Amino acid sequence: MATTQQINNHDSLINRKVADFGTGLSPLLTDVYDELASLQNPTRLDVQRLFEPVRRYAQAEITKIDGVFVDNDEINSEVLGSVVVDTSQLRAEAAASLSSAVEEEQNRIISVIATSAIVGGITVATIRALRKSKNAIINRLKIALGTNIRSVDNAYTLLKSRASGANPKYRYVGGIVKESRPFCRSHDGDVMTESEIRRIWNNQIWQGKKPGDPFVVRGGYNCRHMFVPVK
Repeated sequence: MATTQQINNHDSLINRKVADFGTGLSPLLTDVYDELASLQNPTRLDVQRLFEPVRRYAQAEITKIDGVFVDNDEINSEVLGSVVVDTSQLRAEAAASLSSAVEEEQNRIISVIATSAIVGGITVATIRALRKSKNAIINRLKIALGTNIRSVDNAYTLLKSRASGANPKYRYVGGIVKESRPFCRSHDGDVMTESEIRRIWNNQIWQGKKPGDPFVVRGGYNCRHMFVPVK
């Protein structure tokens, strides 16, 4: 059964991946702004072209989650054994979701460019305002990546649980922070069966709750909790 240290190390592994992702994004976004500043009247197609390296980088990073699966195997092996499951669908869904987040950030910039064009064209002030939004963009995309990795990680646990036939109970772990949602505050540390988890999740409503499987979406967007199988 996973120890507290193993769970904390697993959480740290994901946090490191997210932090590294943000570090790599920064120069790419700087390049976007620099090239926009060099264009006379940038168009939607120009922004899409400039965002291509950002898209490629994000897709490359979401594929680098083998270490998360390996660590998941290690901390849950005592309960779930060494059963192997296909992760291709999980990876595809994570990639598609992160891609949508990148497109949303691209479209934010396109909207600013379009508005500026209507009122007189791209100015130094426009580019300066866009540059100031860089950290916010990085933070949003870091949250998107972290949410996707944690969702895939928890879905992987559920797939392995079913494939192993172990039918375990699950401990809800992740701790409580200021932003923790009511579901997480109420059930942090609780040990429940799968049916209990689904009954509780289906019968409660809270701000930030996402539709989907409770094992995957958990408390909602940017939730750091996970379900750990126990004997």
